[in-house]
Amino acid sequence: MLLTWLWTVVATILAVALVVWPYDKACGIRLIFFLGAAVLAIMLGVLGAFNSWTHRQGVAMLVSLVVIGWAGIIAAREILPRTGYAKQSLEWTCPSAPPAAAPATQAPAQ
Repeated sequence: MLLTWLWTVVATILAVALVVWPYDKACGIRLIFFLGAAVLAIMLGVLGAFNSWTHRQGVAMLVSLVVIGWAGIIAAREILPRTGYAKQSLEWTCPSAPPAAAPATQAPAQ
């Protein structure tokens, strides 16, 4: 019974942390880490839901289902614009930086 609440509480903490994610998640590896955290929250929510179903704990089941839905919505907000589903189109990878300008050479003094 304690393990059920462990999965549920950890999933809830991670789902809340997705809202206040402190790093930029616009593109690249940081986006991958953010989506990985969202998938982890969903998986922990599913674990909590299965355990709470087995042990007949209604409150833990409700919290787990809310976490699954919440983390799914947060992940969908980042995935859908990158798959062409939303009006706004975003990229998975960050644009490469433009090449650095060559230093200006001075003409020799005469």
